[in-house]
Amino acid sequence: MPIDDYAIAILHFDHQQRIQLIARDIEVEEVQLSEYPSTHLHATMIPGRIFPYPADNPPRLVPIYSPNIKEDSDEIITPPCTRFLGGVLVVGGTKLLLYGLVDQQNQERERGRRKRLEDKKRSRDPGIKGRAFEKEAKREGKIIKSLANVIWPWSNITA
Repeated sequence: MPIDDYAIAILHFDHQQRIQLIARDIEVEEVQLSEYPSTHLHATMIPGRIFPYPADNPPRLVPIYSPNIKEDSDEIITPPCTRFLGGVLVVGGTKLLLYGLVDQQNQERERGRRKRLEDKKRSRDPGIKGRAFEKEAKREGKIIKSLANVIWPWSNITA
């Protein structure tokens, strides 16, 4: 993530008691969260069988930093064998799930999709507008496959 971009990942139960992982950009100048989902991390639904509701062990997010970034500088080292940019680990259920950050090219593509969808939502034609809202709802309910997962049948993770 560029040094001037900030985002926050959030786990929440939606109105249908499903767990969602979303990210919002932090608008530093306005001191608020963006109204749109961040392009740094794909929003996804977490399967209910992994984190049953009500959760005995509430899920937690653990940031995973990229091994390709030096801590004392903005320099990114990209070995040919790995392109992992970092991400978040979702812990607390029957599995540990790793969701990775999105690269710059896919972020730009997502921004373009969002802009076209917002334009359609402002259309005067009710058919175009209705399809745009349907497409938005479909995207919100989408389940993105985790980069990695580990079955975790043991107790809570505390550290």
